[in-house]
Amino acid sequence: MAEEKPVSPGVSMSSAEFEQYQRQFLEERTEKYALLEKVKKLEQEIGKLSAVDKPDKDLDKLLKDKFQKPLQNFLSRAKKDSESDSIHNENESLQKRLLSQEQDFQRQNTLLMQELQQVIARNEELERLLAQSRYAADNVDAFQVETREHTLTNEQSFYQTPSSSFDGKARKEVFEEAAHETSQVEVELIAAREEIRSLHAKLEESTVEKERVVAGLEATMATIVRDLEHKQNTIQTLLTEREDIQRSYTERINALVSEKESVRMSSRTELEKLRAENNEMRNTVEEERVMSRTRIEDVERQMKDLLEQMDVTSRQTQRDTDELLSEHKIQIAALLQQVETLTAEKTALEESVSRNSQVFAALQEENSRHQSSQQELTRLAEKRKATIDDLTAHLEDLRTHHAAELKTKISELNTVIEGKNGELITLAEEAREVVGLTADVTRLRAVTTDLIHEKEHLDAQLEDVKTSLASLQESSERKLTEAKTTIEKLTEELTVIRTSNEQLEALWREEKEVLTSSYTKQIAEREQKILDHAEEIKIVERKHTGVARDLQKQLQSEKKRVEKLQNKLNELLRDGKLRIGQADDSTDFTEKEETGSVSSWSFVSAKSASKRAGPHGDAASISSKTETETGGLAASMTEEEVRDLFIRITKLQQEKASLAERVIMLESGNASMANDLKNKSALIETFLRSTPVLGYQGQSAKDTDLFSLRSVVERLGKDKSVDVDMQKSLRHLLEETLTKNIHLQKNMELLTEELDRLRGSTPPRQ
Repeated sequence: MAEEKPVSPGVSMSSAEFEQYQRQFLEERTEKYALLEKVKKLEQEIGKLSAVDKPDKDLDKLLKDKFQKPLQNFLSRAKKDSESDSIHNENESLQKRLLSQEQDFQRQNTLLMQELQQVIARNEELERLLAQSRYAADNVDAFQVETREHTLTNEQSFYQTPSSSFDGKARKEVFEEAAHETSQVEVELIAAREEIRSLHAKLEESTVEKERVVAGLEATMATIVRDLEHKQNTIQTLLTEREDIQRSYTERINALVSEKESVRMSSRTELEKLRAENNEMRNTVEEERVMSRTRIEDVERQMKDLLEQMDVTSRQTQRDTDELLSEHKIQIAALLQQVETLTAEKTALEESVSRNSQVFAALQEENSRHQSSQQELTRLAEKRKATIDDLTAHLEDLRTHHAAELKTKISELNTVIEGKNGELITLAEEAREVVGLTADVTRLRAVTTDLIHEKEHLDAQLEDVKTSLASLQESSERKLTEAKTTIEKLTEELTVIRTSNEQLEALWREEKEVLTSSYTKQIAEREQKILDHAEEIKIVERKHTGVARDLQKQLQSEKKRVEKLQNKLNELLRDGKLRIGQADDSTDFTEKEETGSVSSWSFVSAKSASKRAGPHGDAASISSKTETETGGLAASMTEEEVRDLFIRITKLQQEKASLAERVIMLESGNASMANDLKNKSALIETFLRSTPVLGYQGQSAKDTDLFSLRSVVERLGKDKSVDVDMQKSLRHLLEETLTKNIHLQKNMELLTEELDRLRGSTPPRQ
């Protein structure tokens, strides 16, 4: 098997397509090897058929039919494979050229960038030297000269100042030393000025050199820019050419692939046909053998006398057939050798690769030439087919004639001998036709020699291509190793990311489970609370309906009582035995009597609200009533009695107002406590659900028969000390309300303790 071709980097054709083409080439090679094996099997079958005692003349037709079509298919496939290989090799050569051009461009670009960096570094260094030289010149020119001159002037002034302390000799020595020092300083000044001049000259030279270098750099930069633009244009053109070439090559490759598939399908159909024909030929040969044996057995009885003549003729025919078979075997061996050489050439051609487009053009010309030769071969094959058809028709006629001769009597043996002579003549003609076939074989040999020359030419090209393939393979291996390293790094990062992701997912799942469990618990609790609240509302509604019914009944009964009492009061007032204030106190007392139970607090609250609105208004209404009622009594009563009556009425009203305020205070406290009790009972019921609440209704109202309106009226009628009894009854009522409040407070404390105990003992609801 051929080596796999490496994928050239920088090519637009993907590695998957390249591998697909490689697979197609390998499949075609395997099919070729399978065809060679089938050819060998056919040779073995031909040997078996030739080993039969009495071979028929149909063997020639069978051999020609079996070998002609496979050879033609093999040659056409070899040509198409060579064309596809040449196109593929041309594509690879162009890709190699593009890669080399890209590498050259990258190399030149790097060199230019290095040169630019060097020039920039030199320019920076020159600028630095210029700055240093300017700084040194400025410092020397300005600062040092001024300091020296300043010191000299100071020394001269010092030495020129007359001093009385020095004598003449010392003064001369000092002046000599000063003159010597001044001469030295002047020499140093001259040297410094020369140094400054030299530095100025160097500065001018450096500026000139810098300008020259800058001009050179600008020129080089312009040339570099031009070269870069030119190379960019060339790269653009090369890329466009590359795309066009790749497009054309892909189209050609697709066309070749389609042609190869069609050829493959046709070859498969031809092989199936050959197998079917081979099976049919075997069946016909066996049937003919059986028929011939039966006929020979029938004729042997009638041909005892003519055995010798038949033996002679059969020997002659055997010799002729042996000669023909030997010639056919020689031709078949030559054809097989040619087939082997062609297969070897095909395997070599499969591994060969063309260099450039010129070779492709030459191969196209050779392809046209091969097509012409193929047309000639097809013509020759058609001629051979015509001759074979004639031979088959002639053989069928001979068979029928031979059967007729065998069926005739012994008297017709002479005619049979003449028929045999005719058969010999036809065999001689067939031998001549075989000689013509040998000429065709010579032509095929000439074609094979041409193919051998082409093979040598392609082998020379193959050696050049192998070197390029080796370099491409090395580069591809390098890139593959780099890609593998990057893939390994990425896989490691991916594993780390996956592990972190899995951890995060696990944490998220745990948090989700915790939250879902908590939320489900909360939802269940809230739903249960809602259900409990709905049940409580229903219970409260039922209780309220019961209370409302009780109140309605009490109202009706009280209305009846009030009507009866009103009638009695009217009768008593007519008799003058009862006072108005006492009647008012009795009515107020009846109202107090109604507060004996917890269920009557709501009814009393409405009355207390009306009392809160204005007790003085009630007093005014009562006074108006008394005035209207006493209007009729004014005639029968004296003025003193009326005055005393009014004074007593005012006192009683004041006492009534104070007592009403106290009662209102107590009722408001009882109402607030009742509301608290209701709220707490609702909370307790939510936690206890089905258990009844202890002391919810409080102590039931006791029967206050002693303090009913009837008893009050009787007492008012019996005794005159109504005020004392009234106060006692009010005190008793207050004590009773206070005891009720105390009991309610105790019940509330018990309920809170029970609630705390239940909260600590009951497990949380799921």
